Amino acid sequence: MQEVSGLTGYETLVRVLRTWQGRWRVQRAAVWGLRGAIVGLALALILALLSRLFPLFPLSSLLFLSLAVVFLCAAMAFGLALLRPPSLLQTARVVDSRLSLRERLSTALAIHAGQVRTFPALAAAQLADAIRVAEGVESGRAFPWRMSRRELGIALLLVAMLIASFVVPNPMEAVLRERAAVRQALAEQVAELEALRDEIEANQALSEEQREALLQELDELLRDLKEGDLSREEAVARLSEAEQRLMALRREDAAAQQAGLEEAARAWQDSDLTAEMAEALERGDYRAAAEGLAQYATTAGESLSREEELALADELAQAAEALAESNPELAEKLNEAAEALRRGDAEAARQAIAEASEQLAQTGQQIAGQEAVDEALAAVQEGRQAVAQAGEGVGSEGQEAGSRRQEAGGQEQGAGSGEGESAGQEGQAQAGEGVIPQDNPPGQEGESEYESVYAPQRLGEGEGEGEQVMLPGEGEGPYHETPRDVDEEGQALVPYDQVYGDYSRAAAEALESSYIPLGIKEYVREYFSALEP
Repeated sequence: MQEVSGLTGYETLVRVLRTWQGRWRVQRAAVWGLRGAIVGLALALILALLSRLFPLFPLSSLLFLSLAVVFLCAAMAFGLALLRPPSLLQTARVVDSRLSLRERLSTALAIHAGQVRTFPALAAAQLADAIRVAEGVESGRAFPWRMSRRELGIALLLVAMLIASFVVPNPMEAVLRERAAVRQALAEQVAELEALRDEIEANQALSEEQREALLQELDELLRDLKEGDLSREEAVARLSEAEQRLMALRREDAAAQQAGLEEAARAWQDSDLTAEMAEALERGDYRAAAEGLAQYATTAGESLSREEELALADELAQAAEALAESNPELAEKLNEAAEALRRGDAEAARQAIAEASEQLAQTGQQIAGQEAVDEALAAVQEGRQAVAQAGEGVGSEGQEAGSRRQEAGGQEQGAGSGEGESAGQEGQAQAGEGVIPQDNPPGQEGESEYESVYAPQRLGEGEGEGEQVMLPGEGEGPYHETPRDVDEEGQALVPYDQVYGDYSRAAAEALESSYIPLGIKEYVREYFSALEP
């Protein structure tokens, strides 16, 4: 026996085997693709089950992710199997086994490769027999298209379970929607705070110290709101912390100083000597008012006649009287200037007027700083409320009625019967005319007896009659009393925490759209902060 190679007809056998090899290669890739899809379906099902235990993905994202996992696993398995084709010897052995050819094809390949030694005549006869058998076998008979029923059944079962996990409501969807709403509310508040920061940075009426303090607080708040994925509780806590810090920046005397300057403006508006300063004070341009007052402290321009000096002295004295309680330092300087003008001491009058002008400018900075603090404080408070309410759906008919009333401008009254409706609710102008009983905690439903309410008094004062606060334009415009269309002896049927938001938002809109003195605004904010559920 000897090694045999280069037998005639071997190329014919190889051609037939390669045809079978390509068919088997695709079939094997399809089988492995199905197995990869099974693995992907199992992973997607695990992911869907985990999403029911933890708020991982919303339904749309989970559906897309599941399809991507299944496709990726199937494609990887199919591609790897397709890139690793079987050898000709493996193909020959499979055909020999499936068709019971007694290793005819694999033996012919082994003899040609020199793995088996035999006589040339015997090798030629064996190869001719292998070619004859191979040419007589159809490829579909050797490699029929079929899939494992077991694997197909597993795949269909996983598909059904995965579809069921998508169809059955997921309790985590509500949590995800709430988180999305909180993120949206935070993004909106960040945009508003950034716009407010730019306004404060460009506000020339503020001192450098005031601007730096506000910018530092806003920068820290913006950094905390932007960093990380804050939960509702964390965001509300951070906004509450910023609110407390801004409260610490407030000046208690700013409201009184502003009221005093407004009274001084009314005293000055009838005189040609002080009319421009009065207009500047009325529009809040305290720097212009200080500059106008400083003109009387210089020697430039036309000098005043004696009659004009005495008239100016009277105007300064009237302003000093208006500012006596709210700003005694400025009142003292104005009185000094008035006295100097009356006795004809021009030098002393100029000195006192110059000092009064500086004091007026400083007071204007303090008021401007207070207004900026109040604006930032209102933005933070509204942001905290918006984040706290983000994601909360309308839970009762009373809330839906409140939303409709707000859209109608507060002109319609909610009326009806049954739970969730309000009988005897008043207009927005009467939102502050009641106190909430101590036995009515947030979330309590059902009927409760209506209790009469006391007249508002200044927050922080003890018991007593208190001081009546008259709002500008009271009795007309948005402050007029809305007549009642229902029986005043009815019973309150809407829980307190459901109507608080409507009245709070109505008050906030009135504060923004109407001119209200700084001190009155603060009382309204503190009142609703104290009533917050």
